[in-house]
Amino acid sequence: MQIEVIGVHLDVTSSIQAYVKHRIGLSLDRFEDRIQSVTIRLHDISGPHGPGTKRCHMEVQLTHHETVIVEQDHTDIYTAADKAANRLKRTVRRHINRVRDARRSHHRESLRTAEA
Repeated sequence: MQIEVIGVHLDVTSSIQAYVKHRIGLSLDRFEDRIQSVTIRLHDISGPHGPGTKRCHMEVQLTHHETVIVEQDHTDIYTAADKAANRLKRTVRRHINRVRDARRSHHRESLRTAEA
């Protein structure tokens, strides 16, 4: 699983990069065989969102060319990454389960049609 961390208007230190990669590895390790790449964009979004607000944007490219995206805002970049990683884990699991269930349903329908 390829993981890329990008800073947008934010200096990504080696400690932030290592933390985010480690956190993603923990969240997505059980889905590793279904994931091609993970791109994480860390933003500093000052202005109407409040001073010092950070955004963690995570994008997962699944093996079948499907994409899962989550975003999380917080004043602390580490907390934003933690919350985004938790949401990403739930979202990827839900997506994979939907695809699996749809395939099973389609397979059952095919068997019923073949029997008739």
